Amino acid sequence: MELSLFLGDEGAEKNATLTKAERDRQAMAFAWAHAAPLSAVLRHVRDKTWSDEVDLFEFRVSIDSIPSILAEIQRVAEQAGEASVDVVERSGSTSGEKPPGN
Repeated sequence: MELSLFLGDEGAEKNATLTKAERDRQAMAFAWAHAAPLSAVLRHVRDKTWSDEVDLFEFRVSIDSIPSILAEIQRVAEQAGEASVDVVERSGSTSGEKPPGN
């Protein structure tokens, strides 16, 4: 779905050039993908018809609910950021060295 807003550093370059309308569209696409039944989301993504579904979803969303949708997206993004980790190589390790077991 190429939702660069949700790709972290990978989408940073593209996000710098997004218009407000494109940001809003990505937010609605993200909300649709999390609100619709998973089987429907997967089917429409595979068929490349998800954009039409997002259009329908947007028309059903009341204006009053948009701020809460955006707040929820922000909350989820913050949680994902807090939960992410960067894996760094130990100093003195070799590339063929196996990590310790759990």
